[in-house]
Order: sequence, then structure tokens, then C-alpha cells
Amino acid sequence: MCDKPSVPQIVFFYGSLYLMALGAGGIKACVTAFSADQFDNTDPGQKQERVSFMNWWWFSLSVRIMVSVAFFPWVQEQYDWVWVGAIPAGIVGFVTLSFIIAHPQYYHRTPSGSAFTRVLQRLLFKVRKDRYVAEDS
Repeated sequence: MCDKPSVPQIVFFYGSLYLMALGAGGIKACVTAFSADQFDNTDPGQKQERVSFMNWWWFSLSVRIMVSVAFFPWVQEQYDWVWVGAIPAGIVGFVTLSFIIAHPQYYHRTPSGSAFTRVLQRLLFKVRKDRYVAEDS
């Protein structure tokens, strides 16, 4: 039986979980949006390619989850827990290097206006639309 964790250990554990959730929540939305931006909406061929890309993206996400649930516990049992951290770290390093090398090939669109203004406009539109629907009921 393990010893009961101390208060600093509990704070560290839950703090780490919250930070991982915050980081994962931020990157997943950005990666999907960044990927979709690489396709031209006015070109029907690229529209279809974007749909195909998104399907493969979500499929690969499911495969990655299954591999992490099945493969990494096996690695920990057969080898050592250090490899459970080293393998994903190596993959992240490879992906980061690939991103940096391929950066000139990406479609770059200069932002126009303020993102905060657009978000606020959409929120106000949503509130007004909900109020209008509620009045009609």
C-alpha cells in the first residue's frame, strides 16, 4: 500500500492536471482552425480536400488515443516509465521540427480587424437572436 500523499503533492498533481487540460484545450482548437485555413473555400476541389483532411484528422486523433491507452501501459510494464515520457517527447520534437521546416509552404493570411471585435459581434448577435426567438414563443 502507498503512503498517503502530502498536501503539496496533491496540489502539484491537480495543478498539473488543470494545466494539461488548459494546454490541450487551447491547442486542439488552434490546430483544427489552422488546418482548415490552409484550404481555399472558393475552390470546390479544395473544399472537398478540406472535408477529407478533417475526416482523417479526427480519425487519426481517435487512433492516437487508442494507441496511448493500449501501447504506453505496455511500454511502462515492459521497459520503464521513462520511455512513456520520452517517446511522446520525441514525437512532439519531430512534429515541431516538421512545422518549422514546412512553415514557408503554409498559406499565410494577414489578419484584418480585431478578433475580439468579431467575437463580441457574434455574441451580441446570438443574444439578440435568442431574445427574438423567445419573444416569438
